[in-house]
Amino acid sequence: MKAILIVDDDELIHLLLKGILSDWEEIKSAYSADEALEILDKELGYIVITDIHMPGGMDGIELLKTIRRKYSMTQVIVASATEDMNDIITAFAAGANDFITKPFNGGEVRSALMHTEDKLARWEETMKGLHFRKKTKTL
Repeated sequence: MKAILIVDDDELIHLLLKGILSDWEEIKSAYSADEALEILDKELGYIVITDIHMPGGMDGIELLKTIRRKYSMTQVIVASATEDMNDIITAFAAGANDFITKPFNGGEVRSALMHTEDKLARWEETMKGLHFRKKTKTL
């Protein structure tokens, strides 16, 4: 299982997600986009679950765009309490892997994470296969 980085300014959201994912190996918390980027600068390999609307200089969509630019293999699941279709469209257009709504449904959260992990596993297998083919061509 990939580590999860929860990005939300609401402590209750962190507690709720950690409860839903209590069997997950590693979960970290960031309470702002800037704090999340500090963590990602030090450690790669996270699936990020971020809120869209956060106070401060950077919202979840800007965080998503920055992650896409700096850490292209990092997958981002966007979460929001809003039911505004424009938020969902904007999130996917910016490169979100999935979108989940608050209040969270445990099954929805787990499904989004499983889908994301499956996608990453397929990419890893593809890259291994391409590396192997390249290596055997040079022999």
